[in-house]
Order: sequence, then structure tokens, then C-alpha cells
Amino acid sequence: MIGVPNALQRLSILEAHTRSFKLAEEVDLSHLAELTVGYVGADIASLCREAAYVAMKRMLNFSSSDSSGMHYVYSD
Repeated sequence: MIGVPNALQRLSILEAHTRSFKLAEEVDLSHLAELTVGYVGADIASLCREAAYVAMKRMLNFSSSDSSGMHYVYSD
């Protein structure tokens, strides 16, 4: 049986799952690793996927304003 990863292992998992992400400077993966006590690899993968999804939604909402000032909101 494999146990729950410790903070250093969670940091490694976070780094692996965010390797292709362009993270803002204020993103502190070490702090996230400390906050995710009890998370396993699948939980961390889901967390990263959801964060990417939220960031994409924000970008789409921001870039969807047209020249008339209308703002389109996409919902899922």
C-alpha cells in the first residue's frame, strides 16, 4: 500500500502537473504543497486541472468584450 504523500512529494507532484503552465510570479507551489495535506496525486492533478480551467474561463470572459463594450459570459 502506498501512503499519502508528504509536503515535499506533493510539491514534486504539483511541479510535474504545472510544468507546462505559465504561472504568475505570486503562485507559490511550496505553500500549496503545505496546504494540501491529505491530497494524493489524483487530487493534485484535479486541483491543477480545475485551476487551469478557471484561468481559461477568466481569460475568455476578459477577451470576449467587443468594441461596443458588451461583455459576453460563457457558462458551462
